[in-house]
Amino acid sequence: MNKPLSAGQPVAKRQEASLDLPMDAARPGESKQAWVYREIRERILKGALPSAARLPSTRSLAGRWHIARSTVEAAYDQLRSEGYTAGTVGSGTYVAAVIPDNFFRAGLPGEGAARSKARAPAPVSQAGAAQRVATAGAPPPAPQMAAIFTSAQPNSQFFSRSADAALFPMERWRKGLMASARRVTPAQLANDEPQGWRALREQIARYLGAARGISCDPEQVIILSGIRDGLDLCGHLLLQPRDKVLIEDPGYLNAEPIFGQYTRHIVPLAIDAEGFPVAQARRQRGVKLVHVTPAHQSPTGVTMPVSRRLELLDWAAQAGCWIVEDDYDSEFSYDGAPLAALKSLDTADRVIHCGSFNKTLFNALRIGYAVVPKALAPAFVQARRRAGRSPSIIEQMTLAAFLQDGSFARHVRKARGMYARRRDAALHALRQAVGRDALRVSGEHAGFHLLWWLPPGWDVGRAVAAARAAGVGMQPVADFCRKADLPPGVVLGYSAVEEDALLKLGTLLAQAASGEDPLQDPALLRRLLRVKDRMDAASQEAWPVERLAEVSGISKAHFAHSFKRAFGLPPHRYLLTRRIEQSVAMLRDTEQSVTQIAYATGWESLGTYSRIFRDITGLSPSAMRAQARDGMPPLDRVPGCVVKAAQRPDLNIAVLEKRRRAAAGKLPPSTKEVS
Repeated sequence: MNKPLSAGQPVAKRQEASLDLPMDAARPGESKQAWVYREIRERILKGALPSAARLPSTRSLAGRWHIARSTVEAAYDQLRSEGYTAGTVGSGTYVAAVIPDNFFRAGLPGEGAARSKARAPAPVSQAGAAQRVATAGAPPPAPQMAAIFTSAQPNSQFFSRSADAALFPMERWRKGLMASARRVTPAQLANDEPQGWRALREQIARYLGAARGISCDPEQVIILSGIRDGLDLCGHLLLQPRDKVLIEDPGYLNAEPIFGQYTRHIVPLAIDAEGFPVAQARRQRGVKLVHVTPAHQSPTGVTMPVSRRLELLDWAAQAGCWIVEDDYDSEFSYDGAPLAALKSLDTADRVIHCGSFNKTLFNALRIGYAVVPKALAPAFVQARRRAGRSPSIIEQMTLAAFLQDGSFARHVRKARGMYARRRDAALHALRQAVGRDALRVSGEHAGFHLLWWLPPGWDVGRAVAAARAAGVGMQPVADFCRKADLPPGVVLGYSAVEEDALLKLGTLLAQAASGEDPLQDPALLRRLLRVKDRMDAASQEAWPVERLAEVSGISKAHFAHSFKRAFGLPPHRYLLTRRIEQSVAMLRDTEQSVTQIAYATGWESLGTYSRIFRDITGLSPSAMRAQARDGMPPLDRVPGCVVKAAQRPDLNIAVLEKRRRAAAGKLPPSTKEVS
C-alpha cells in the first residue's frame, strides 16, 4: 500500500496529472488548506485525476497556486490519511490505486444534501417530515461511554480481529449525538419503530445500492443490533425443528449455536478453493437455510467467484431454500474493489443480506441491518415488534447523518489505509519468521485477518504463544472446523494491533521456530499466579477450565496452554497433584483412614483417589503412609512433568522444589513466594 500502483501496469515515469484546471473560489470561511484539500479531492472523485496518477510536488503546486508550501503539505497529509493518495518520501504522491467505491465517489462536498432532497420520497406524515429535518443537520453515530474507545483486553483472541475504535472520530460523533438530542421531538421519542428509523433505512439503502450493488427499498431494510441478531431472527422466523441448515466448514463460530436453537439438523459442508460447495449442497434434501460468507470467507478469506455465486443462487431457487449472506467486512478491500454482493445477483429474491456498522465503526455501537426479500419483510417487522428490540432513536439519527454528510465514507477511507499498513506489517513479520518462499497465506486481500498456513514442522502452540507475547491475537484454524480436517494454520488478526506489535511478532515467531520459548508476558504471569494461588487455597474443589479461565481473564483457548507453559503442568493435572500432596500430609500427620482422607480432599470415590495417587507418586496411599512414618520423605518420587517444570528458571520453580525437599515433609511454599 506504500505505492498505490498496479504491479502489472507500470506508469510513465514522473508523469503528473494536470492541476491547472479551472479552480473554484474558496467558500466563505474556508481555510486555504481546506480549499486545496477539497479541490484535489473533487478531482479524484470525478475522475479528473485518475487512479495511479502522480500529483505535483508540494513545492510545484504551491508555486502554481500561489499559496504557502506548508499549506499544500498539510492538505496532502489529510488526503493521504483518508486514503485518497499514497506514497513515500522521495517517491512522490499518487492517487490511490483503490479509490473508495462508487458510494464514496458519489459523495462530493455540498452535493449530498441536494441529491438527498432530489431522491427522498414525499413525507407521509408530520412525524416522518420531522425525522428527515432532524437528520439533515445531524452529525455522526455514538456510544454512550468513552471507555469503549480504550484498548480492548489484549488477551482476547478476537480483539485483533475487530475495528480499531481508536481510529473513530469520537469528537465528531459526540457532536452528532448532541445535535440529534437537541433536534429529536417528543413524538419521535414516543414512536417505537420496530423496523428502524426510516431516514436511517433510506441512507442504508442508498449506501448498499452504490457500494454493494444491491437494489432495495427502505421497506426491505430492517435495523438490527448486529449480524448475530440477524441470524437469530432468521432462525426464529424461517426454521422448524425438522428443517436442515447448511453452514460452511470451517466457518463462522456463532452460526451453529444460533441456528441450533431452532433445529438440530445443522450440516457443516467443507469449503473448497471457491468457498461454499454447491455440488455437495445439491445432494442434501430438505434444506431450508444456508449461511455463507461469500465476500471474505470466515476464516479462510476465500472470495466466492461470480460463477459459484450464480450456481448457488440457481440451486437455492430450485430447492426453495433461503440464503443468509453474512457480509461482515466487505468495506475493507485492499488490493482491488470487492465484488458486488451476492444479493445484487439475486433475481429470485432468496437472499437475506446481513451487515453491521459494528465492524466498520466500533464494536459497542450495536447497530446492524438486514435486507430481506419483499415477501418476508412484513414477517420480519412483526417479529421485531414482538421482540421489542431496537437501537436508540438518537443513535439511529446520528448514524443516518453520519452516512449522509460523508463522515462514514471519510472514516472508512482512513481506517482502510491504516488496516492495509497493518496488514503489510503482519505479512512482513511472517516473511521475517519463515522466509518469503515458505510463506503461505490466504484472505490477506481484505478484512481484519488473514490465515497463515504453517510450514512443515511448525507447532501451532508455539506460534500462538509467540503471538500472545507480542500482544497479537492468533487462533488455530482448527477451532473453526466442525468436521473438516485442514493442515495446521492460524488466523492472525491485525486490524486493531499497532504496527510495532506486528513487527515485534516476526522476531518472536523466529525464536519459536528455532525452539526458543518467547519470554513470558509479566502481566499474563501475574494473572496466572493469582489463579494458582486460588487453586492452592481450594484445591479440593472441582475447578473446570472454563471457570479458571474466567477467573484469570484469559480466553479458554489460551489459558490451559499458558498455564502449562508457566508451571509445567496442565491446570487439571496441577490440581490433582496439589490434592495428592495434601492427602500425603494427612496420611503422615493424622490417624484418619485412607477412605476418610480421600473424601476430605475432595475425591468422589476411593478407587479414583487410589488410582491417581499411585499414578502421581508411584505408591499406594497405604504404602506412602508406611514410608512417611518410617522417616522417609514423602513424594520422593516426583512426576516427570514436575521435574521438568522445576528446571524452568523464569518462575524460580527450581528454588521452590529445593525448599520443598529441604522441608522434610512440609507442603511446598505458597506461590506468593515466587519473585
